[in-house]
Amino acid sequence: MEKPLSNQDSLILITQMINQTKQNYQKSSFYFLLWGWVVIIGDLGHYYLMEFTNYPYPYAIWLISVPAWIACAVYGTRQSKQVTVKTHIDSLYSFIWISFIFPILVIIFGGTVIGPYYITGSIMLLAGYAVIITGKLLKFKPTIYGGIVLWITALLALYFHDSTQYLIGAIGVALGYLVPGYMLKNKEENA
Repeated sequence: MEKPLSNQDSLILITQMINQTKQNYQKSSFYFLLWGWVVIIGDLGHYYLMEFTNYPYPYAIWLISVPAWIACAVYGTRQSKQVTVKTHIDSLYSFIWISFIFPILVIIFGGTVIGPYYITGSIMLLAGYAVIITGKLLKFKPTIYGGIVLWITALLALYFHDSTQYLIGAIGVALGYLVPGYMLKNKEENA
């Protein structure tokens, strides 16, 4: 039979769980940096192929996301095996990003229905939403601001029905994913 925890022991246990959860979140810098660079390369590559080549399939550059999905799956699996304490907030964090995947795939594969020039802005709107919620869970304001930047650049991208949307997308992702991602990584390394 376990003896009941004192008030002080309970507070220590709660503090340890909160600190473990924060450490789990800070490891999310990997995802922000990976997807930030993948999307920037995709956006800039798409722009280049549309503007400076006669290549008929400029969207093929986005196949670079396939290895990124695999890297995320491998990293996520390894990371989940290392987590000693998994809280409800950890589960919520995972659920936000897993539930982000389905609408993204609908937008990508439904691009012919919504129009190819609405894909970038639509994805950025959803990404901004997920990034803002992540920032709130992390209690990390740069991530919240990054999500707001994604929303603003998404609105701009929706008004450009040419290759300019990809340049806007690259700027939005650089500010909305990479800046908070590198700040999280720095916080991780200094913790």
